[in-house]
Amino acid sequence: RNATGAGLALPGDQQALVDAVVAVNPRTVVVLIHGSPIAMEHDSIPALLDAHYPGAMGGPAIADVLSGKYNPCGRLTTMVYPRAFVNRSIFDTGLRSDGGLTYQHYDGTHGEPLWTFGDGMSYADIDVKPHAAPPPSVATAALAHAPLTIAVEVTNAAGPAACHSVLGFISSDHPEAPRNHKLFDYTRLNLGPGESSIATVRLSADTAALVKKD
Repeated sequence: RNATGAGLALPGDQQALVDAVVAVNPRTVVVLIHGSPIAMEHDSIPALLDAHYPGAMGGPAIADVLSGKYNPCGRLTTMVYPRAFVNRSIFDTGLRSDGGLTYQHYDGTHGEPLWTFGDGMSYADIDVKPHAAPPPSVATAALAHAPLTIAVEVTNAAGPAACHSVLGFISSDHPEAPRNHKLFDYTRLNLGPGESSIATVRLSADTAALVKKD
């Protein structure tokens, strides 16, 4: 994004080109190669692969994903803001001002995000459900200075072999807490077709704690 506010949309006539190609062939796959979030119009696009900067082996890697040889399991490390987000001053670095910044503080002032932090898709149908009784409350863990361990059962219900990242988020209505949920832990599993496994994430008392301002 630059000071003229033109850095979230596809540059030049690329969006018009995408629209024209998709109109001719609805089975088009759009591959994005870029270094920063792009707010592109995507409602009419049947498939979108976000490759970022894939490096020297990017071509074969993209081909493997598109052909189904490799099952993608990457997750977005940033929120992708809507195009109207460019109305926010680039010199305003306040995490809570004018709609907020980052997936933890953005409140939708400039429109709904196109994709959120942690989004990602797979060719497999992944089912996630609780593995045991709900853990004690965060407040209980904080008072006991003991971490919470949360377990879920992850199943590759249909499709090819897959890897899947289980993300643990925490949220709070405390005024000092982030506006939205916050990642506290993650783990990654490799699952064959029909295979199930137990994944655990841990929430430490320090992560759950808030420091009171004087």
